[in-house]
Amino acid sequence: MLTTNDMTGVVDEQSLTHRVLRTMPLLMHFMFRQLRDFDVRIEPNQVQILSVLAEGQRTVSELAARQHVSLPSMSKTINMLVERGWVERVEVPEDRRVVRLRLTEQGRDSLRAAHQAMVHAVDEVVSHLTPEEAAALSRGLDILYSAFGSAADPCPKHRVPGNTP
Repeated sequence: MLTTNDMTGVVDEQSLTHRVLRTMPLLMHFMFRQLRDFDVRIEPNQVQILSVLAEGQRTVSELAARQHVSLPSMSKTINMLVERGWVERVEVPEDRRVVRLRLTEQGRDSLRAAHQAMVHAVDEVVSHLTPEEAAALSRGLDILYSAFGSAADPCPKHRVPGNTP
């Protein structure tokens, strides 16, 4: 457990937890706002799903487990993505009961455009940092990624091998 002393700069665990919990909604709100202002209407959860499908085909069940949502909820989202032409269903010849989902070129283009919009928005914010602040933020983000990376997906079978910073 961390201890604190404002004179030494050591942060206690409770304060650190509070700062992480205060920062996460701020980042999510920022991303929601960027996507809301985006030309193609796309929700953050849709960006996440398209990103997973950009790595390769998945079933609805795999996506639901990975996104930690119910199967009916994921099915509804997938139906919307199929209607938009961003995702297509692919039958598996070896097992006709299995349907895999594949990202279409239109879906790939929308994902790329959404990603570029978010990158541009983040670039705009971080461009105002001093070199020292940028270096500190980079180190902090590496630590945050390392600390939360393994906890973010408790389903190891859904992790993408070699997907590290």
